[in-house]
Amino acid sequence: MNLILKIEKPCKESLDRMNDIDGGKFCSTCSKKVLDFSQLQGSEIKKIFHENKGERICGILSKNHLHKAIPENISSPEIPLKRIRSFTKITAGLALTASIINLYPAQSAKPHTPEVSITTNTVKKQKVKEPNKDDGNTIIRGQVINKNTGKPVPDVTVKLITLQKVYKGITDKDGFYSLEIPNTAIREENLIEFKPFAETLSTELVTFKKEEILKKNITLLSENTIYAEYGEVSEVWPYQNSIVVLEGKKVDYKIFNKSYLLFHDRYEVYYIPKPYTRAFTNNEKIQDIFIAFIK
Repeated sequence: MNLILKIEKPCKESLDRMNDIDGGKFCSTCSKKVLDFSQLQGSEIKKIFHENKGERICGILSKNHLHKAIPENISSPEIPLKRIRSFTKITAGLALTASIINLYPAQSAKPHTPEVSITTNTVKKQKVKEPNKDDGNTIIRGQVINKNTGKPVPDVTVKLITLQKVYKGITDKDGFYSLEIPNTAIREENLIEFKPFAETLSTELVTFKKEEILKKNITLLSENTIYAEYGEVSEVWPYQNSIVVLEGKKVDYKIFNKSYLLFHDRYEVYYIPKPYTRAFTNNEKIQDIFIAFIK
């Protein structure tokens, strides 16, 4: 799972009133350094969290850093201390977590499984008929435009995220994309991620209603030049107000966290923050959803 950051406690002090220092700002009110994460790579940010051993860190995040998966190359992820304290010892769950991986060996032909429907109170299995020739596929088409320049954006990775599978495409030189998906994969609310190759543009999550997704939509991407938020920064991991869905099935967040620590290179994880959780659940108590697949 790539590094994901959130602002735990937004700061009310003005950045203009803080003194510029190497690597960020200095807040005289708190007598504390405010790190400028917007200028750092994911691996550099990860290193800072490792070196501070779970201590409180104030930082400035760009739009592409806030609530987004930040690519990084550090291979030893750690759970913040305030959350890992609620776990039993990782070694005690070794057999249990290993069994999760063994249920889903490295990519092979998978049988069709019932779709998981996240409802207001719980996750239930719904009976879904097996795909057949009458179901057919739908072609979703659209175009990605730079909001600031009005020009089409090439090389944007477009992903329709469902609980069972992620359908991927990429925009051409004119910003056009197309995704071919089964009709059975289209829901009343559908979530699409637009991730540009150029880091100067922001990654966007967009929800489309069923009638909207069947139209040729234009999606605008903003330039990633403005600070989104600043304050106390923390890493995002599943907790009691999260839902974790692994290969279409709900799993306990504690088990998933332990398993990820042991087998992090075997997972592909998509992080869904509020308000985009509404594409999967109406439960307002759910703060985020982690959709995971075994590589």
